[in-house]
Amino acid sequence: MAPALQNAGMGALSFSDATGTPIVAIFTPTEGDFSLSGLEEGGYQTELVANRGAWYERVKTTEKEYSGSITLHMDGDFTDATTKQVLDAVLKTGAFSAGVTDEAGGVTWTGEMAWTITRNSVVNTATLPQCRLSADLSESFPVNSITINFTCPGSNCTFTTA
Repeated sequence: MAPALQNAGMGALSFSDATGTPIVAIFTPTEGDFSLSGLEEGGYQTELVANRGAWYERVKTTEKEYSGSITLHMDGDFTDATTKQVLDAVLKTGAFSAGVTDEAGGVTWTGEMAWTITRNSVVNTATLPQCRLSADLSESFPVNSITINFTCPGSNCTFTTA
């Protein structure tokens, strides 16, 4: 996993591919801007089952897809062959052009997101494999920004405290 860089919120977010020595991009967010939505036990959706029209139980159905986003200040070029730019991680260009997907089928470009929060020597980590990224670019004052959106299958995500 990438070295943990801390922002004012004590969190660090990284994206890495599945090569033996992973290509890693560190996302340095604007304070308090990271979001992760849709968490549910087991990473699966549920459906109500009725017996003669009355609620009976819930059963697990399809795998749930988690989603999230983070907005970053643009602090460099869009793409770079050696520097691991965030947009390169999204588009699989530049330093990520030889990246390897972590998706089992190997068809689409996905990688592992890791969100690490260190507080009072306690490290909390959310590991989100098989994340698919997209980006929105925005011209703004005083600095341009890029919003990274991601989706990942819920059943493979882990949350640990050490």
